[in-house]
Amino acid sequence: MFFLNFLLRIPFFNLPAHHDELPYFDSALKVFNNNLNPFIEFQGYKPPVFYELAAIFFKILSPARFWGRLISSLFSSFCLLFTYLLGKKLFSERTGFWAVLILCVFPLFLAQSFLYQPPALLTFLALATLYYYFLKKKFFYLVFATLLVLTHETTIFFVILLFFFNLWEERKNHGFQIKKSLSLLFPLIFFAIWTFLNKKYLGWFFWPVHFSLVGKNRVYPRNPLLDILNLAFKENFLWFVFSFIFFSLIFSIGYPKLKKKFIRKEILFFVFLFFFYVVIFYWLDFLPRYLLFLYPLILLTFVWFLEKFFNQAKRLSLFFMVGVLLIYLYINLYNLFFLPWIPWAGEQDLRFLRIVFLQKEAARYINSNFSDPIIVSVWPITQAFEKPFYGYVEKSLVGLYCGTEEAKIKIQELGSKEKYDNIILISSSIYDSRNCFIYHNYNYKLIKEISLSSFPKNDIKIYKLVKKTL
Repeated sequence: MFFLNFLLRIPFFNLPAHHDELPYFDSALKVFNNNLNPFIEFQGYKPPVFYELAAIFFKILSPARFWGRLISSLFSSFCLLFTYLLGKKLFSERTGFWAVLILCVFPLFLAQSFLYQPPALLTFLALATLYYYFLKKKFFYLVFATLLVLTHETTIFFVILLFFFNLWEERKNHGFQIKKSLSLLFPLIFFAIWTFLNKKYLGWFFWPVHFSLVGKNRVYPRNPLLDILNLAFKENFLWFVFSFIFFSLIFSIGYPKLKKKFIRKEILFFVFLFFFYVVIFYWLDFLPRYLLFLYPLILLTFVWFLEKFFNQAKRLSLFFMVGVLLIYLYINLYNLFFLPWIPWAGEQDLRFLRIVFLQKEAARYINSNFSDPIIVSVWPITQAFEKPFYGYVEKSLVGLYCGTEEAKIKIQELGSKEKYDNIILISSSIYDSRNCFIYHNYNYKLIKEISLSSFPKNDIKIYKLVKKTL
């Protein structure tokens, strides 16, 4: 299963970059060009492990999207392995096996396994940290927990909560000493060292844009708590998973004889972790992928409750688990071919493949019909078409962002040249491109409407800007 997960993704390693992969690849390239020194400012600056891994591959071999995708696919396979090991350790081998099968087809996990983004690595490190904690292998716990906090800032809460869980778990043990539990916080020392090195080399402890998200003056609007809960409970059939977990917990509490059978301290900890991070991301900023590292724990809990609830009817529990698998397979196929696109579609499911192929088709048409065009569009299309590295264009192009003063001035300058006809506007309903149509001094002549026969809906149009005729 673990090797198959990796092998199935190899044909997709060289796909063009999608959405947030653009700044992630750009960041890895900056670390590579800085002689593997991670203390260089880049968009979305974070702890160094994720970027450093790709930069090392770039250094040893060559800069290519292939290596970034390999990292995500490799660690997604490790996620499956450690989900199984953790399930086997805490619950049963059967629990681990079925949780892995469901995770394999879980839409968010499936999408993130293809993309060069941190969630697959974070999920693996979180699972490995928990596994070695419960196995009481302190050295391996410290290694993986340190790598975890040096991959994303918010994971320091994961280690802190694990410390408090350990205090609670050991509270009745004879001869319990708090000093032993404090050693669980040792990885935070490395996190603190990283922040002070940031201050020394870059002038701040945390990237100012990220830090500005906390409080009133935010660069990005805060997502309402209801929106986060909607994604956590409604999307991808999760409402059924959580409903069954809550029903089982409440049912067990109401019947003391079942409480000992159903309620496990590890399960309570997993559920608490999930809701804690929902609250954390309410105060920061939220995208669906940010919760991925907790979903294997939720799926383990779900499968465990299914097994215990239908303990005397194993065929019925098998029926439910196979049903969930089939539902997720259907969701993936439906989302890929029929579900309407939204800006963050690639964060949640395989819709990102439709966006990538359509943008590639648009780039192919522009490459074939224009020489050195100026691209006017919105992010991420503008950035994607600027460098051949991202997999869309054959040579670097100049990109202008719709609605900016820079774009207005540049278009006016180029429009004054009578023979210049290479100002190309790319309009997309996937992303908000309404600001593309504010240049009142020019008409928009439709050149070609790009449409792929593989997909029923067309969401990209290409226009050429020409001067008005009197």
